[in-house]
Amino acid sequence: IIGQSTICDGNPAVLNAGNYSSYLWSNGSTTSTITVTVGNTYCVTVYSSNGCSGTACFTVTVNAGAIPPNITNLNPYSNCGSGYAYLDAGYGYSSYTWSSGEYTEVINDYITQSTNYVVTVTNSSGCSATGSLYVTIAPPASPVVITGQTNLCSGASETLDATGNFVTYNWSTTESTETITITAGGNYCVTATDANGCTATSCINV
Repeated sequence: IIGQSTICDGNPAVLNAGNYSSYLWSNGSTTSTITVTVGNTYCVTVYSSNGCSGTACFTVTVNAGAIPPNITNLNPYSNCGSGYAYLDAGYGYSSYTWSSGEYTEVINDYITQSTNYVVTVTNSSGCSATGSLYVTIAPPASPVVITGQTNLCSGASETLDATGNFVTYNWSTTESTETITITAGGNYCVTATDANGCTATSCINV
């Protein structure tokens, strides 16, 4: 009998009894090969064309399969244009193989675009499992443009508008609205934050 004597839980072993006229396996099968997934001793009696017979047995051992890794992102915060993929595949495996070419439980990669990370882990029985995690890198914030007149007549007022796709605003005047009204000359700056948490700053001198 030819086949795998050791398999991982959930994986099959194919046992081949060779080339004979007929077969009778201990599990009732009458084919030359059988596929098994349960650890046990499997015996087969084979018969030649002249009626002679012989019996052989083969033991299959099933090892515990590896638990699929649950990758943890240790740096889940939004990155604006670049950042670190700081990933942990979990403790307790014998080996780790990342799609990025690294072989440690924890990796810390500097990336400039969203990347799918895949890790294959192996347990002490030699059984493997795979997990993946898509790490998203938020793009940089678009420029914030302040619209408004740069010259102001004495006693007049002027509206400055921080245009762009943003959700919060922080002006040098301490105001937090998209538009502010000014009555004096000076240098006015705004830091605007988009939905990804990325910021852009712009100033205008009136």
